[in-house]
Amino acid sequence: MKPLNHNKIVTLKGKVAMSNGENNNLLTEYQVINNWRNSVVNSDFIMTSIFIPLSIATFFSYYLIKNSKDTPQLLFWGASSFLILTWRWYAHHIDASVLKIYPKIVQLEILLELTFTREYLKNIRTWWTDKQLDNESWLPDYLEVKYRVEHLCKTQKYFSRGHGKLNFIAFLVIVSEFLIICLVN
Repeated sequence: MKPLNHNKIVTLKGKVAMSNGENNNLLTEYQVINNWRNSVVNSDFIMTSIFIPLSIATFFSYYLIKNSKDTPQLLFWGASSFLILTWRWYAHHIDASVLKIYPKIVQLEILLELTFTREYLKNIRTWWTDKQLDNESWLPDYLEVKYRVEHLCKTQKYFSRGHGKLNFIAFLVIVSEFLIICLVN
């Protein structure tokens, strides 16, 4: 499958000029990218459901084998903290990766006359001006999405897209576990 030529967006009265073969290639590329995006987002949910219980189980497993004084309690806390920090790093990495493919998805949607992702992106109200949002028929175009994504990547503001609460919970778990060590000893 050949990559999409970014300079080949040609429209005639709102219709995209391309052959059936080109259309099939674009549709295949669109499906591959969306399948990748969906699998990556799902892997983040799976990681969340694995890393939090595993981290807490790792920490409290010390108390199950407490008779063994050879194993320092801080080792279990360190392993638990490492799991939580790895989970948060992975979530941020996934978010940045998904964010960076939105311009490509929007470009393919425009060529294929689809609107799914543009409808979704339109609902991220903090990305757009009131003037844009007041126009009910408006959908973000390729350049608008590309500019917004570049700006978010440059300022690293994508890290605040819903991660703040989970980062805070991760911080609380790490601190709580350390306080338990201090109080128990």
